[in-house]
Amino acid sequence: MTSGVGPEFPQVDSDLEYMLSLAIAERTPIDPALSQDLPGGYDAFMPDAAPQDFFYNTPESFPYSDEYREAPVVATDELVDDTFESFVAHSDEYHEAPVAATNELVYDTPESLAPHSEEYHKAPTVVSDDLVDTDADAEDEDEDEEVAASEHWETLVNFSIPDSTQSFSCNIPELQALYTQYLNSYNPSSHTPNTTRMQYAKALIYAMLTHYYPVSKGYTVAPTSIGPLASRGMNFILAASDNSDLYPDPPAKKKSRANSSKKTKKREPIQAKKVLELRRGMTYLMGLKYDAIAPEDIAAFVVLRKKEEEEEEEEEGEVLVEKGDGAISTCTLQPYTYAYILLPQWDTTSTTTLPRYSSSNKLHRSDVLLDALYTGGNIRHGYGFLLFGPLIEFYKLHAGEEWEFREIINGDSEDEEVQDVEMEMELMAYEGREGSLDMRSNGLGDVDGVFRRVGEWEVGYREG
Repeated sequence: MTSGVGPEFPQVDSDLEYMLSLAIAERTPIDPALSQDLPGGYDAFMPDAAPQDFFYNTPESFPYSDEYREAPVVATDELVDDTFESFVAHSDEYHEAPVAATNELVYDTPESLAPHSEEYHKAPTVVSDDLVDTDADAEDEDEDEEVAASEHWETLVNFSIPDSTQSFSCNIPELQALYTQYLNSYNPSSHTPNTTRMQYAKALIYAMLTHYYPVSKGYTVAPTSIGPLASRGMNFILAASDNSDLYPDPPAKKKSRANSSKKTKKREPIQAKKVLELRRGMTYLMGLKYDAIAPEDIAAFVVLRKKEEEEEEEEEGEVLVEKGDGAISTCTLQPYTYAYILLPQWDTTSTTTLPRYSSSNKLHRSDVLLDALYTGGNIRHGYGFLLFGPLIEFYKLHAGEEWEFREIINGDSEDEEVQDVEMEMELMAYEGREGSLDMRSNGLGDVDGVFRRVGEWEVGYREG
């Protein structure tokens, strides 16, 4: 009698089959190397993997014995904050990070803010007697650790920056050097990548903002999130190849003259019409050229100012919050203005002309400022700065027309309420000049004059 098992089906060794049956009986794991020799479809027992929401080497990752849940007792004289005794075995606070006391000002970063979070650009609350940034963990860090590329710009501003009442920006050698370094990166013979330009741009903007908005006057300059509008980059349609502002729209289909007789009128198939429109639209889109600005080529800084809070008094006339000697003061900061950096994809070795954007763009580069000022800073009237390549632009924000909506309540009444306002962002103009300065043809002294003029504008906030 011949066996029904073909030659391609592996035979099970008697010793291996005995080990398999023993493992199943005793519910012990099998060596994975042995399971490779098992015939396909054999019901071998393997322990279940730990769930994804558990960490490895934690009490939850050992399902077999309770003895694994017992943590070893380590005798030590050193005070350890995160010991097993400080946690309850099945407490809801297990795996919760301890809260460390610090007076460090923590800024909003893209990792800490969701793209559409309600905390977007919310100003931090500082509990400290000093607004100067400190690093509590600096002593524990390795002194030989290399500075991350994203923070290299901080090493370029390790000098004392006098405020605008003490000196003009053009009279500060370090600030003039940053201005020149950034400008040289756009020389026609320069092959400087945008990653290097970004370091110079951040250092320059931070130094200039610190000069005009010093700590001595209650301001704090800090990097902030680029916001949800620019979180995935920004794309702009470039001007047409013939240097015209607009691309020609796809030619409209000529309509045939309508025949008075309905019997002789021919109807065009709907499907063929849709295909034709799609083909014309694709031909138009394929002819467009874009300037794609990546998220790493966008950066933002916020200028925070101390929020003036009115003193609340009780019925007896006593101030609710009393400040005594040695007491820790609580200071709340609110956004005052923003500065954005946008670096276009521009090869200076091939052309000396900045990329020209078509006015058919629905998105303008100043919209990142509008979103930050109005949504993030809760500002109704204000201004902002934009460094676009070698251009420094000054924009003014003001509230436009209010638009209302009518809502029927309970089916018998009508209520009119102001829903929102249409915000407008316009390029500043003063003394017959536009608020856009080309650094290649304007010195730091010209930029200084515009900054001082803009600083005279008032900033107003929305209610609530």
